[in-house]
Amino acid sequence: MLVRLLQGSQGAYKGLAELLLKVGDEAARDQGGAALVRRAAAEKEIPNDLWIAMGTLGGQNVMDFLTQKLLKGPPAEAALAAKALQQARYPSVLPLALKIAADPKANNLVQMRRSAW
Repeated sequence: MLVRLLQGSQGAYKGLAELLLKVGDEAARDQGGAALVRRAAAEKEIPNDLWIAMGTLGGQNVMDFLTQKLLKGPPAEAALAAKALQQARYPSVLPLALKIAADPKANNLVQMRRSAW
């Protein structure tokens, strides 16, 4: 039910993601994360709450999307992806954080965010 709400929500991403994180099983959270990624990919400009919801919910689809935006996206999107990843409290974020920290050519906005990881 919550996954369907995420697929059709018009801006209530953050609250729905937090609720799904608390009450959903792993499969539901993965489906919710995939739904958020599809919404983000369809947006011309991704709303801030959608970035935060993706970071909060996590999952492999979300990690792949945020990693792509962080490493290859425009500077503004890279900074928002870094901010979204700060919401995640998952071990899978650590290798990415180490990769960015070791890269002297990393975007300055992302480097400022990495100190919070």
